[in-house]
Formats: sequence, structure tokens, C-alpha cells
Amino acid sequence: MIINRFIFWILACLLMQLTCFSVSQAAWLEEVQILNYGRYSAQTDSEISQDDAQTKLSLLSELKLKQKTTRIPAEVGSRFGVEVELQGRPLGEKIPLRVIVEHPRIINPKTGESAHSVSWSLYPRLGDIIYAGWEFIADYECVPGQWTIRLEQDKRRLAEQDFLVFVPEKRKEPPQQSRPQQQDAKRTYLVQTGVFTNPEYAHEHMQKLRKLGYEPCILLKDKAEDELYFIFISAEATQRVAEETAGKFKETTGMGVYVNLIESSRFQSDTICPQD
Repeated sequence: MIINRFIFWILACLLMQLTCFSVSQAAWLEEVQILNYGRYSAQTDSEISQDDAQTKLSLLSELKLKQKTTRIPAEVGSRFGVEVELQGRPLGEKIPLRVIVEHPRIINPKTGESAHSVSWSLYPRLGDIIYAGWEFIADYECVPGQWTIRLEQDKRRLAEQDFLVFVPEKRKEPPQQSRPQQQDAKRTYLVQTGVFTNPEYAHEHMQKLRKLGYEPCILLKDKAEDELYFIFISAEATQRVAEETAGKFKETTGMGVYVNLIESSRFQSDTICPQD
């Protein structure tokens, strides 16, 4: 009799383990389908701090897709991300997910800390349509280049979407009522990143800048029998703005840059801004 009770206890324990195992394995995520991606607008209702105390999740409402695109302007207020549907069984069962955002190097000016990615955990239900994204809330976050939003489960990649964050063309400043020198209106300050004699090298340099999110242009100059290709990312009316743009470019990319002063008439006639 004692032996029978002991055997029954073992069988009961085994049945309990098998039951627990079957329940933990019941929720099966079959597929994560990307429904939409691009630029979004939304209302931030509240924020939740993560375990690291540095990452905060925003609870959103009135989420709306503004533009389906992979090109995102690097400016405060830009919100971008993906909407995905979690397909699996049984519907309504909670599952753990990890959202990872990979980006170019970001340096926090207050702490001096730098990072190339950030991640957080979610616990949605099978059958849900969820949104995962990013919003630029500070100038130092607005780093051009490739950004990737990825969803994982136990290090298994489920879905990902790449975005190209680019520096938008500066809006023209309204004319000032007074200028230090009248001749400033006849000059243009180029934020220049390179000069080449070989057009192929110039093209490669421009391709590199485009991958970083910039929209470079070429200023052609003749020197003896050779043509010089001056590559620049911005043309400004004042030296101050040009130097600020150059400083931000160098801090972000680590590439060489300098400000070149030319006559505005020549800039308008000898500049080419190819699209590819």
C-alpha cells in the first residue's frame, strides 16, 4: 500500500509537470506581418519607465499614419515606426516580445554617454495589431543615417523595417532689416566636404553622403585644363549658420568639413544637384 501511494505521487507529479509544460507552450506566434510603416502622428497619454530607468515607453492614442515612407527628416517631433499584426494561436494569449531600435551613434550631451541601440519589452496578445516606433524629442537624437526597428522573441528575428533619416533642406530665413555688410547678400557660404578632380571619386563621395542622409551638390570650377568638383551639403547666406552646420556634420559623421566663401552669382550658375 505504501508502494502504491508512492507510485501515485510520482505519476501525479509527472502529470502536473506535463500539464504546466503544455500550457507554457500553448501560445504559439506563427508570424508577424508588417501592415504599415512610415511617419506617424499620435497623442502621448502617459509614459512608463523601463527597468533600466533610462528608457521610457509612451502610451499613445489617436495613432495615424501620415506618410508611408522610409525617409524620415532628422528634426524634433518626427515620429516613425511600424504597425504589425501578431498571428498565432490561441488568440488573446499574451506573449513576450522585444523591440530593438538600432541607429547611428547618439551622444547624450548631459551625461556624455553614447549608444547605437535601445530596446524594451512588450507583452501583447496574439491577434493584436501593435505599433513600435520612435520619436525625436531632442536635437542630439536627430542623427542622420540608417535606423532599424526590429521585433524579436527569444533572440529570434520576427520582423524588421529600415528607415533612412536625412537632414532636411533648411528653410530660407526671412530677410533681416539690417545687415553688417551689404556685400553679404552677394556671397554664399558652402559647407564643403570634399574636392575632386576625378568625377568617379566625386560620385562615390556623394553616394556616401546620401547613405548618411544628406543631399549633396556639386560646384564645378575650372583650373587650368582640369575641372574641380567641389562637394557640399549646404549653402548658407551667413557664415555663422554655415559654421554651425559644419560643426554638427563633423560631430555626427566624424568626416572632414570646412566653410568655403564664393560669389553667389557663380554658385547659382555652376551648381549641380544630381538626384542619383
